[in-house]
Amino acid sequence: TGLTPSEAKRGVELVRNIRETGVTVLMVEHVMEIVMPLVDRAIVLDLGRVICEGRPADVVRDEAVITAYLGERHRARSA
Repeated sequence: TGLTPSEAKRGVELVRNIRETGVTVLMVEHVMEIVMPLVDRAIVLDLGRVICEGRPADVVRDEAVITAYLGERHRARSA
């Protein structure tokens, strides 16, 4: 993210507050722990191509996403 933990926390709060007003927010973020609690829908790209799109809970279980981004440790924790 390039942010300190306190900056990231403030950013999450800001996005939540904006969403509560009904405004759609588009985020580009690589730290999934920050993104997933905030979003209704996630689109995951790998090398510029969409490899998965859907609800956060489904996206983190997608084999293509695990292979491209989350790795074997995530696969073992999710099993």
